[in-house]
Amino acid sequence: MSIILSNLLLDGYTKILKTGEFFDVEILVGEKANTKIFRLHSLVLKVCSPYFRSAFSNNWVKVENNIIKFQKPNISVKVFEILINGKLELANNDIKTNIALLIAADELCLNEVCLHI
Repeated sequence: MSIILSNLLLDGYTKILKTGEFFDVEILVGEKANTKIFRLHSLVLKVCSPYFRSAFSNNWVKVENNIIKFQKPNISVKVFEILINGKLELANNDIKTNIALLIAADELCLNEVCLHI
């Protein structure tokens, strides 16, 4: 039986994503009463998104105690969770959520996600 290395890496990343272990980015998402801080990994974000590659390498961010602090108030918590969890089950969403996903994916330069949607 052969194991695909990319699946092992994805499984490992999924585990540390859930625990927040080794994070170096905190992204505050949403507005007012509906906000959430996501503890993520800048390397993964930069590899997956030219938007984050540019944002994290310029003066768009604030760094405190070696943690990149970033805000995305225009993306809802629900939409951001769907994007970072990597499970695009569009049939499970209403049309409003899918449109918000497309807008957020476009803003974050997630081209493959845009094509899928």
